[in-house]
Amino acid sequence: MNASPVLVNNFTVHLKDRLLFDIDRFEPVPGTSTVITGTTGSGKSVFLKTLAGLLYGPFAMAGGMKLHGIDAYVGGKKTSLETWRSILHVGLTFVPAETAQAMNPALSLEQNLKIICPEARDLVERRLKEYFNLDFTRYAKQYPDEVSGGELQRITLMILLSRKADLVLLDEPTVNLDRQLRKRFITFLNDEILGKGKTILMASHDLDFVRALHLDVILRLENQKLISLDKLPDDVVIDKEKDDGTGAAGLDLRDVSQHYMVRGVFGDRPSWAYKHLNVTFRRSHIYGVTGPSGCGKTTMIKAILRLLDGTSGTIDLGGQDLVALKPHERGGDPEAFKPYRRKIAIVQQDSRFSFFPDLKVKDSLKEIGKVYGDPALYAEDRVQALMDKIQLRRVLLDNLPRSLSSGEMKRMDIVRALAAEPDVILLDEPFAHIDFETRALVMKAIAEYLKRKAAILIVVTHEDFDLQYFIQTDYDFLSLVDNTRPV
Repeated sequence: MNASPVLVNNFTVHLKDRLLFDIDRFEPVPGTSTVITGTTGSGKSVFLKTLAGLLYGPFAMAGGMKLHGIDAYVGGKKTSLETWRSILHVGLTFVPAETAQAMNPALSLEQNLKIICPEARDLVERRLKEYFNLDFTRYAKQYPDEVSGGELQRITLMILLSRKADLVLLDEPTVNLDRQLRKRFITFLNDEILGKGKTILMASHDLDFVRALHLDVILRLENQKLISLDKLPDDVVIDKEKDDGTGAAGLDLRDVSQHYMVRGVFGDRPSWAYKHLNVTFRRSHIYGVTGPSGCGKTTMIKAILRLLDGTSGTIDLGGQDLVALKPHERGGDPEAFKPYRRKIAIVQQDSRFSFFPDLKVKDSLKEIGKVYGDPALYAEDRVQALMDKIQLRRVLLDNLPRSLSSGEMKRMDIVRALAAEPDVILLDEPFAHIDFETRALVMKAIAEYLKRKAAILIVVTHEDFDLQYFIQTDYDFLSLVDNTRPV
């Protein structure tokens, strides 16, 4: 039997005084596929990033690790750059949960492809077309920020998974994929990746996704140890909040259309994200907005926030048309719009952008409060009370954002949004990095706020769990628009 591409011996990682994991020995059988489950913040992503050589910052490591028989860490110290080049040359690929991290934003998608796996252009194109019905040639000249989160996720997945690599690390790979795309991705993994001689290590809380895969080993990272499981845990069941139907109308979108400018041979030209969007969201009610990736859901949220040019129609909040108050994205908020900026809170797909990267979390919150004109907005006792409700450790306030796990960062972003006491809460894939057990706590905290504040809550989601246990009214975005009529 060939040697395992991974050999971990007595390896620990600490974040300050907190032990994240303590692995006595980990040596997967070559060519097998392993999923690592666990609660949010248990260390799954940190473990994969350690294997990929991507763990930086205030982490302290001890122990040894070999990849492809080559020393990757000795005495907790990462070996030389030349050594890691040898490891990567033998074959290792890492698929991060935040796919934008894998792409150079200053390069087009085609240029990124040429750097990441130049030998696999034809393979990437075939896989995108066959499994995701995506024509790469349409996107090749575009930059990562010019495509939707779902489109970028699909393209990045196929680029990274088409590299020549015997060791494949996947961190929450279904983020930003809608239900149909997840099914196609499952087919792709079962057809072309799993059982093909590659050693697969994957972290995921998406149990329905994991159940559909042909996996060999199930592990759970719990109490800093990797524990072998005979089967996946049962689904979490929670009671959905009931709606009495008395909520008043609060946010009314009437005949809203959104276009943006795209580069062309003969100059910029308009491209329509959606046309003639009509919907009313009333208070004290939980709305879900679903639909295929790239259909315009996130663009609608940005239009409500007035973060886009090219918006027409009426976005009525409390009798005021937000489009008229701020018709253009460029420049600061007009004086008449500033009170409404405070009334609307957003939890975006990538919560890293909600905090200043070089400030402690608590200092970021103070700065955000100053921007809102209320330095006491994020008083520590109020923030800590919300953190306690969703089992978020208070010590995280003293950490830099990069030291938080994806799930911890997402929950901290939700705390930031709720603590601002907004009238409108816009959640864009808010639970993507949160396990189902913790998700139930977060949903309860949001529902309690909604009931107390009589706020408007709009959730963009692809998750069946959210629809089953949280969302009270689900709108298919495409049913709200009429893209056939001219503007």
